Amino acid sequence: MTTNTDSGYRLYGATALAQLAADMAGESAGVKAGTDIEYIHRMRVASRRLRAALPLFTGCFPEKEYRRWENEIKQITRSLGRARDLDVQIAFLRDYAKTIPDTALHTGTPLFLPEEFRTQVTEQPAPLPALPAPEFIPEEKTRLFARLKQFFAGSPAVPAEPEPLRPAEQNTNINLRSGIECLILRLMQERTALQPDVICAVERFEKSKTLLALQKTCMEIIVRGKLEKTETTTTASYNTAYYAISLAAEQVKLYANALVDPERITAHHEMRIAAKKLRYTMETYRNLYGDGLAPAIKMVKELQDYLGDMHDCDVWTEFLPGFLAEEEGRCAAYFGNTGFMETIRPGIAALEEDRKAKRAELHRDVNIFWKKNGNLWSTLEQNLTKPLVDLRLKTISVPDSVSAIAFFADVHANLPALQAITADAKSRGCTTFLHAGDVIGFGPFPEETLGHLQKINAAGVLGNAEEAVLAVGRTKSCPEGMDKKRCANHRRTWKKLSDTGSSLLFAMPEEIRFTWGGQRIAVMHHPISPENVCAETPEAELERLCADTNADVIICGHTHCTFAKKIHGVWVANTGGAGRSGDGDLRASYLLATRDPFSLHHIRIPYDLEETLQHLKKQKEIAVMFAAGLDFDEAAEQREIPKLPPMENTVTVTAAEEEK
Repeated sequence: MTTNTDSGYRLYGATALAQLAADMAGESAGVKAGTDIEYIHRMRVASRRLRAALPLFTGCFPEKEYRRWENEIKQITRSLGRARDLDVQIAFLRDYAKTIPDTALHTGTPLFLPEEFRTQVTEQPAPLPALPAPEFIPEEKTRLFARLKQFFAGSPAVPAEPEPLRPAEQNTNINLRSGIECLILRLMQERTALQPDVICAVERFEKSKTLLALQKTCMEIIVRGKLEKTETTTTASYNTAYYAISLAAEQVKLYANALVDPERITAHHEMRIAAKKLRYTMETYRNLYGDGLAPAIKMVKELQDYLGDMHDCDVWTEFLPGFLAEEEGRCAAYFGNTGFMETIRPGIAALEEDRKAKRAELHRDVNIFWKKNGNLWSTLEQNLTKPLVDLRLKTISVPDSVSAIAFFADVHANLPALQAITADAKSRGCTTFLHAGDVIGFGPFPEETLGHLQKINAAGVLGNAEEAVLAVGRTKSCPEGMDKKRCANHRRTWKKLSDTGSSLLFAMPEEIRFTWGGQRIAVMHHPISPENVCAETPEAELERLCADTNADVIICGHTHCTFAKKIHGVWVANTGGAGRSGDGDLRASYLLATRDPFSLHHIRIPYDLEETLQHLKKQKEIAVMFAAGLDFDEAAEQREIPKLPPMENTVTVTAAEEEK
């Protein structure tokens, strides 16, 4: 299996998805049995969680398998949806019926539900007087005999005019229970009829072996991660979690203004969906943050509950008028009139009014809740940011027994140049290597360059070239602001990387700090300001950099030009371009730091540039970059690759000196 995602993040995703798949698989037998509504509830929730988590780990699995899993889980979630909705509605109505005051029902009042499903009346109704004998009831009042004659004669029944309903205020004992029981009966009939489809859907899902395939793939990643002792708390994990959670949180906050307006029903429903997505996303990543996400998860769950209850009220008030219309149609078809609706309508009308009142109460409460918990959004942001701040700065240990350190930057996947630097530094007794970023990008040997860095155990920081390659690798389209040619080149680099290579990029911090020989040293690709550290940088900007960095030595790259200057006791140095020159000297450049006493030396050495260019024959702009020491935009304007001047076959060492 080949994917291009940080191995630590992939391991975290596999662990999370394997547990969600196991949770879902454990409920299918109970759903098919249909004896407890909690099985279908738990399976549906598990499928929703799994469906919400899968897109967070898209790049962790082969696309074809991922798409199949996603489609199968989506289908089963939908298949369980209506059945679960009916279970919830029936359960609510049974609880609601218990709140209806007991009333003495007239003899003959319909009891829609079997005994075990009805809410019992605590007091027995008073007996009614005996009905008069049939011979005393005039036929013109009952029309019973006329209807029977027509029925047996095969002639169509003549619809009787319904008796007028009595106004509510004229009823001393309004029957509300019959309407509710009728509604429960209809929903139970629908739910019973739906059960074979539910069983069929679950059996089809089991037959697809989606969960087994997902679990097997996840277990392979988990076992491999354990063997390789992979850490899940990587920069990539926190970066991805931060983006996913922050995006979901912003989508919830977009509805804040709509929440105030009780008439914005559609917006409230959309906010509920957004809150659910945010909650599931945070729960997926909660193991990365310990208890850091717990307050936000609790708050969003309560918000989701408010909005969910409001949505349930909206569903009832939209559904009940249609239900009454259907029942009225049944009555007319069965009895020939709609007089029977007098028994059903009061309970349904009372339920509708109850739901409208409840909705208004919930809307008031959710706005109070929203204002009360407004500060939790900033707390969430702080908790999401803290690990990123901690990982941005990596502290390493360099023992004082190390006599020299080789710093280099801007290799740009030029392996021959890096090999020459390594050989020269080792010849000078150096065994410690640190890079200041842009070790890949544009050049022909990205995977080999990263492999060589591992071989010499070189730690280093993330450069803008690595950031661009990662940005292109995460999406099929070019990132905003990147031209197509540059994007295409970074995509070629991304495709050349193995899982191990891409993982090395994800693991690179933005800054490295250590103390060596009493010197506090900071390594970065380039500061935020000034971005370019070189001879042309104004001294005032360098002074500000020294004041802000709180270090004795600052090592940078990025400009491809050698530079070193001591400002108010702080050394600021640029290593120069290791694999691509920026000052006209095509030789590879690196910075050698020695101690006792501490000193800096820029070293320029020749290397086989022809070998690099041989691998760039089909990429004219890139070949020009290396052959002429130009940046990408300048090289793109050149029509031909310049003829290489003879590279000076000497090693030049320039010692940085303090200004007198």
